[in-house]
Amino acid sequence: MKKLFSCILAFVLAAGLLSCMPESYTISDTGRTDAPVTQEPGSKDPGDPATLPVVTDPPTQEPVTQAPPEESTAPSKDAETSAPYSDPDQGVLKDLGIWPDTASLPNNSIPYGNDWEDRDQYGIANGIHWYEAKFGKYGAVYRINTTEKLLYLTMDEGYEAGHTPVILDILKEKNVKAVFFITKQFYDSDPELIQRMIDEGHILGNHTCAHPSGGYPKYVDAHGLQSFVDDVSRLHKLIYDSFGYKMKLFRFPEGESSEQLMAVLQNYGYTSVFWSYAHRDFVMDDQPDVSVTLERCKSHMGCGAVYLLHAVSSSNTAALADFIDAARAAGYEFGVFPVDEVSPAR
Repeated sequence: MKKLFSCILAFVLAAGLLSCMPESYTISDTGRTDAPVTQEPGSKDPGDPATLPVVTDPPTQEPVTQAPPEESTAPSKDAETSAPYSDPDQGVLKDLGIWPDTASLPNNSIPYGNDWEDRDQYGIANGIHWYEAKFGKYGAVYRINTTEKLLYLTMDEGYEAGHTPVILDILKEKNVKAVFFITKQFYDSDPELIQRMIDEGHILGNHTCAHPSGGYPKYVDAHGLQSFVDDVSRLHKLIYDSFGYKMKLFRFPEGESSEQLMAVLQNYGYTSVFWSYAHRDFVMDDQPDVSVTLERCKSHMGCGAVYLLHAVSSSNTAALADFIDAARAAGYEFGVFPVDEVSPAR
């Protein structure tokens, strides 16, 4: 009888404990239960300055020094790991595994855009300092940190619209070096122009194979993080195999990034390059008047400003020579993008 009473008592206690437990738990894919990171305001595409949303909480102090990449705690190259690394001898990305410390970072889309009219004493949009403070630890570059009157010219080359040869002619005549961010579509259709860029001392940057509409955070949500790694690696290898050129700079399609993707790029030795100024120049059948383009570019010069211009733009092409002349007349010069200085050490 005592044994039967003990069994009944144990059963009652167990039932009581079960009734106190919640019906279910919600656990994210990464095993974390914290709330998703709130997406900060920004812009889907480099747009007209008058239509870009304003970053709500940028600091107004003088430019801050861009935060260096945080020291890595990742395993060394010789450790038993699937982590990727840049092979200094081959110049191609090795091992397409995902670094474990990046897989758990948020992939919330971070659109990029500023109120380009709200600028600091050096002519740089104040909102850029907010981005630097928040994402500089991933090596992201929004301007070159200098008080010298230097401008840096970058061109996005999604595809060729017949303007790149003219742009290269102007840059050669004016002795200006630019960064050309190329896609696989541009590589497939115009390899001779890529060779010319290299021969004339310009810098090549990776603008991906897929260049997905809506940006890569959305693409990765649908296809997985490995899809991003494979896409970047594929174009990297194509350029190296074809030209012996090792790219180190990356530009996110549509400016849509995430902490996770910036960290992955940093681990591969790539620098995420955004911009200090851009305008609505990418719609081929709705081009700004050349005088409008020229005035926009002239009125947004600043120390260390990184310009984003699309090479499909007839307006940009027609205004380029006059802009270079006007910048120099105002005391500015065009710098060579300091690839090794801004790139992560790894």
